[in-house]
Amino acid sequence: MQSHLISGLFPIAIGKKSDPTDYYMVKAGVAQLVEHPDGHREGRKFIEGNMFVTYILYSESGDRYYIGHSENLEMRLSYHNEGRVKSTKGYRPWKVVYFEEFSTKLEANRRELEIKKKKSRKYIEFLILK
Repeated sequence: MQSHLISGLFPIAIGKKSDPTDYYMVKAGVAQLVEHPDGHREGRKFIEGNMFVTYILYSESGDRYYIGHSENLEMRLSYHNEGRVKSTKGYRPWKVVYFEEFSTKLEANRRELEIKKKKSRKYIEFLILK
């Protein structure tokens, strides 16, 4: 299995009140809100394309992490924040704190399970800070 972290500028909606023009700079898999330097929609292909991601969400209200995988991170995050995912409904809002890109769903699922098998908050926080 070959995986890699991505870097670049990506539009990701965080919560119901997010501005659709919000952009997140991704460095070593960690997303941070930034202003887009020239206003164009570069990076949209990643979110809407045929790439799969393993992601980690964080709930400040519940001080919890959630690990999952998806083909469309933006849509999946909105499901979590709209209460459409039973296991995360009680801890809204969620924000993306980490993700990795994969070319197949199988690779993304395996990475999700690998992270979950560690059963370690320290490991998750190590990934986020890496």
